[in-house]
Amino acid sequence: MRRPLLLSALTMVACFSCGDPDTSMIGQLLIAPAVNPEVGILIEVNNLNVTMTDETTVLGTGNGYVFETNNDFQTFQIGGPYSNDLTNIALMTDDVIVSYAIAYGSYGNPLTIARTPNKGGSWQEELFPPIGDGMGSYETLKIQFTSANEGFLLAINSSYSTPSNAVVFKVNFDQVEAEEVGRITGFVPAEMKFLDANVGYMLLHSYLLNNNLQNTFISKTENGGVTWSTPTVVSPTTRLLLWEVIGATQVMIYEANSSLTYLSTNSGSSWTQVSDDIHMTDATFLDTATGYSISLNGTILKTINGGATWNEVGFIVPPNYLNDFDKIHFYNESTGIVHGNNSLYRTNDGGKTWKILIFPFEYVTGP
Repeated sequence: MRRPLLLSALTMVACFSCGDPDTSMIGQLLIAPAVNPEVGILIEVNNLNVTMTDETTVLGTGNGYVFETNNDFQTFQIGGPYSNDLTNIALMTDDVIVSYAIAYGSYGNPLTIARTPNKGGSWQEELFPPIGDGMGSYETLKIQFTSANEGFLLAINSSYSTPSNAVVFKVNFDQVEAEEVGRITGFVPAEMKFLDANVGYMLLHSYLLNNNLQNTFISKTENGGVTWSTPTVVSPTTRLLLWEVIGATQVMIYEANSSLTYLSTNSGSSWTQVSDDIHMTDATFLDTATGYSISLNGTILKTINGGATWNEVGFIVPPNYLNDFDKIHFYNESTGIVHGNNSLYRTNDGGKTWKILIFPFEYVTGP
């Protein structure tokens, strides 16, 4: 089946296909695909997970593969595929890229974690014993590694007779251990983020009377998840699920594609609502002051004061208006990437203009 041909208003002329399936004719002008057709192997399913490791190198996972390029996908290297979903990429402290694939264990089932030290070239898979103490059910929500070997696992512990609990386990991959280190009783966990092996935050909800989890709380640990601060309320009436841990004391929590954004500069003790109408779906910070956000429709915003105020710096217009941007990452104030809906874009001028790197159709017009 011939791939769709997407044309801009400036090129709406009669076109036809020539004998080469990887080129097209517009009038008598031979054109080549704007994106490398070989990237299609990475987006057969919509699960791109991408980061940047230096000013030119893009590293990610998609369709079970680990991929890397330093020339905007003119060429790229892949490892895999791995049979399970790849859910996390991390640059570890020894400057080695390690990717983790997690097959979630739940309700007393064993937990499978796979690790690759060579970008998907080979995988080491370990089957961890079922987590929990046998009291109620345990379901894994997230695993975050803080080194090539150790990390944290967040689980929800629930039963019919007692309130739900948020439980944190310390994971050691080499020793195939997941040991409980701490818990927050009476709250339903939503997310967990650690800045390092000691400092981390947890996003929570509670079964308040006539509220049905439509609320948001936060808690902090400074000793590797052993003890957690008393959860403080962010919003008593809204279930917020997106957030950025900007620094040891700075946290931003927001609702996707709406103007509802809260900011704390004192570890969650108090919160202020950001007045700017942001409508972000994801945000990224270079430091405690400078950050960028992406909206569902492709608007790029920048903050230079830790998220207190935001200003538009650019806008992405997909070739066929196929917006659905949900992830953004900047390596520095010039270079960054945005992805979502099987598409990947890159900027080299701080978000003003964007180049298509991956797109569901190879014949597109663009920079």
